[in-house]
Amino acid sequence: TIYEKIMRILIYGGTFDPPTSAHLSMITAVARKQNYMDLILVAPTNSPYYKGKQMFTFEQRCEMLQIMLQLIAGICTGGSLDSYTPMKLWTGDEGGAFYETMMKIRKEYGQNDYYFLIGADSYYDLPNWKNAKDLMRVATPVVMPRQLSGFHAEFLDESICPGSSINVRDPLSNRNFDNVLRPFVPLTEKYLK
Repeated sequence: TIYEKIMRILIYGGTFDPPTSAHLSMITAVARKQNYMDLILVAPTNSPYYKGKQMFTFEQRCEMLQIMLQLIAGICTGGSLDSYTPMKLWTGDEGGAFYETMMKIRKEYGQNDYYFLIGADSYYDLPNWKNAKDLMRVATPVVMPRQLSGFHAEFLDESICPGSSINVRDPLSNRNFDNVLRPFVPLTEKYLK
């Protein structure tokens, strides 16, 4: 049998209405990281299901993104890098949730490892996305830290916190302690009286 390499494909979807320096920075950061991804697909949404009137047409946004990808390729090859991650504009989106876009890309590109690029602010909102659980089954998020509101933060990637207090407030108010770490139940219960 012939061994076929599984590719690591990163999808960066969004409205890109218009493409911004933040989009440029995020794509460049991934493209410059050697041996991280095999292909970056920039996938503008034709007509997002959750947004209103668009500033630019789909065709205009695609033209601007194509120029941006050429600029990024120039940035990456103009430096000390011998290569950069290949990038393509994927224009097969017909609107709808990002999960639908991901499934179309998976159908087109086949059995590979899929990732999607998002900012930290979007990552925190991910549980609210349409089909979020299905999306997480077929692709892994790659999260780009952002500097929000002029504040700087560092992200720890060594450990994963099991949850947030927001996930236990409602159950606690109903005296349901199932989602609370057991050592803290007596302490919490004391303050609920």
